[in-house]
Amino acid sequence: MANPEPVLDILLRQRWLSARYRLQGVIATVSATMNVDNLARFPQIHAQLAWADTVVITHTDLANNAQISDLTSTLKQLAPTASKINAVHGAVLPSLLLAFPQKSRYTPENNSADLTAHRFKSISLQLEQRVARQQLEAVLSELLQTYSEQLVRLKGVVYTLEQPEPFIIQGANGRLYPPVVLAARESDDTIGRLVFTDGDIVPLTEELMARLRA
Repeated sequence: MANPEPVLDILLRQRWLSARYRLQGVIATVSATMNVDNLARFPQIHAQLAWADTVVITHTDLANNAQISDLTSTLKQLAPTASKINAVHGAVLPSLLLAFPQKSRYTPENNSADLTAHRFKSISLQLEQRVARQQLEAVLSELLQTYSEQLVRLKGVVYTLEQPEPFIIQGANGRLYPPVVLAARESDDTIGRLVFTDGDIVPLTEELMARLRA
């Protein structure tokens, strides 16, 4: 199972690629028959769901109502901002699967004018050092409220001073969702990553980095 953060880093930060290709969205699939308790055994699944713009729930025809309900509750925690699609017998309309809303499209800030015409832009910040969790949550909560009209969405995986495992960070509509602990993975590089999707990104990200360094 792939760790999505390095792939997103390449697509969003590598200038040659971002000048020629645009990431429209991230799709993840999860089986409705999976025991939600088993998700803790696979932190890669947590990360994939956290970064997803659309989550396709498969095997709904094989699961009972209780399983689907448990999974839906888990997805609300792990992927609160993602669209959810139920696939019955594996059938999903391509038009529905690829119908990413305008706000979900990642357009790197340094792209050429033809790509930035979509107005919404995305920027990926790397946190090379661990940060204090309380400070990070306080700063992000305040910035989400201050820039609620400009900021469309915030997603990320960060590392804190208080514990070795990373945290999944998500925010939208002026709200920071409760962070979720992501179990340690062999591919962890302890570099935190935050992706902002916004109409006017630079002031927000500059303020964030300045506040974290203070």
